[in-house]
Amino acid sequence: MKIEQKGLDKIKKIYNLFADNKSKYIFKNRLMFNLFDENEYIRNIIKTNRVAADFLDKLLNENDPVVVWGVGIRAHKFRLFYPEVEVMCYIDSNKHGETYNGIEIISFEEYLNRGLNTKIVILPRFSHKEIEHEIKQAGIKEHNILNFAKIMDYLYEVQYFDLPQIKEVKYFIDGGAYDGADTLKFAKNFRGGGITDLGTK
Repeated sequence: MKIEQKGLDKIKKIYNLFADNKSKYIFKNRLMFNLFDENEYIRNIIKTNRVAADFLDKLLNENDPVVVWGVGIRAHKFRLFYPEVEVMCYIDSNKHGETYNGIEIISFEEYLNRGLNTKIVILPRFSHKEIEHEIKQAGIKEHNILNFAKIMDYLYEVQYFDLPQIKEVKYFIDGGAYDGADTLKFAKNFRGGGITDLGTK
């Protein structure tokens, strides 16, 4: 794999623009993930947040199989990033009776009927509160509920706005510096322009 010196210089320039070590660490790990596609770099990023790190420890440090609620893009990413987690089955109200990656999909009612005593990992982003409530109503204990979607929502909220520097700026733009694609689009579209109180020009 050959990376031209011009490209390396751009990466170094972006890296040196970060004002704090945490941002530099996140940038380096995301860059390494893009280069080598190894999950450890994503996990390094997750571990920079204490809440997410605790969740990850709880998920990975117990070798018991889990049941995953939700079949979709997040289920794909979950299996991609945590391949060592043994999934016993999936719960999905609309797809029960089918399989996902060769693993059975069942309804929550079927889960209860089978008397399974496993941790349930909740993945759906927009309905995780209702799902967690339903699980608790069924008598399943708190320690057996791993609301992955809740953690992801939390990370979306705090990924920028927990930084004290943000309170000192008037405008904030997420330029997608993790892989650079959105940053390059922004630079191209707004070169020579600017931002006003009324929007962009």
